[in-house]
Amino acid sequence: MTAPKTFEMTVDLNVLNHLGIKLYSSIPAVISEAVANAWDADSERVDIEIDDDTISITDDGHGMTSNDLNTKFLTVGYQRRKSGNSESPDGRDVLGRKGIGKLSLFSIADTIEVRSVKDGQKSGLVLSLPEIQESIKRGDKKYAPNQIAADKISISKGTQIKIRDIRKQTNRAPAALRRRLARRFSSIGQTVDGKRFDVFVNNVEVTTEDREYYKKVEFLWSYGERGEEVKPQTNARKIFDRNANFTGWIGT
Repeated sequence: MTAPKTFEMTVDLNVLNHLGIKLYSSIPAVISEAVANAWDADSERVDIEIDDDTISITDDGHGMTSNDLNTKFLTVGYQRRKSGNSESPDGRDVLGRKGIGKLSLFSIADTIEVRSVKDGQKSGLVLSLPEIQESIKRGDKKYAPNQIAADKISISKGTQIKIRDIRKQTNRAPAALRRRLARRFSSIGQTVDGKRFDVFVNNVEVTTEDREYYKKVEFLWSYGERGEEVKPQTNARKIFDRNANFTGWIGT
C-alpha cells in the first residue's frame, strides 16, 4: 500500500458543541466577550441594549467587510496575535486570544445576527444554532449562514450583534451586567492613548463605581491622578498619599 502524498487535518462542526454551545453559563460572561471584540476593533463607544427578547451590542469600531466576516469572524480559532497583530490598528493591546469567544454567543441563544460596516461596505449574516446542529447531524464539514441584505443594515459604522431566541433567563439585570463589565475592563470610562472607551447598558454609562468594591477598602495607598479619582469612592479609614512616576492605587 502506498502512503498518501499529503496529510490533512479536518475539524468537524461538532467541535462547536464544546467550544461554543457549552463554553459559558452566564449572560454577562458572554456579553463581556463581545465587548472585548469591540475593544479590539478600536471602538470608543459600545451600546448594549437588553429587553425581553433581544440583547444588542453595537460598537463604533473599524467594522468588517464580507471578506473579514468570512476569514476572521467565521473562522473558528482565528487568532489576531498569531497573524502578527498583537495590537489593534490604533495600537491597543488586543484582548482576543483563542479566536473562540464569538462562539460563546451560542451558550445563551439560538440566533445571532451580525451587521457590520467598513469603508462604506455593509455586510451581515444570521447564524442559527438549530441549523448548525442539523448540519452536525448530517456530518457536514461547513455551515453557510444566511446573508442580511445591505438595505437591512441601519448602522453607519462599526459592528452590531443581535442575540435573539435567548435560552438563559438568569443574570440579565442591567446592574449585574454593569458590575461584570466594570470589573473585567479596567479601561472602561478611561482615555487610553488618546482614545476613550465608554460602555453603556440601556443608555446608562458603566463607571468604576459599578465595580462595587471600592466601598470595602479600609486602607488606601494613592498614587497620582488615578488615586485621586478613587479616593472619594472609598470608605477608607486611612489614606496614604504617595509620590511615584506612575498613577494608580492599592487598597486593602
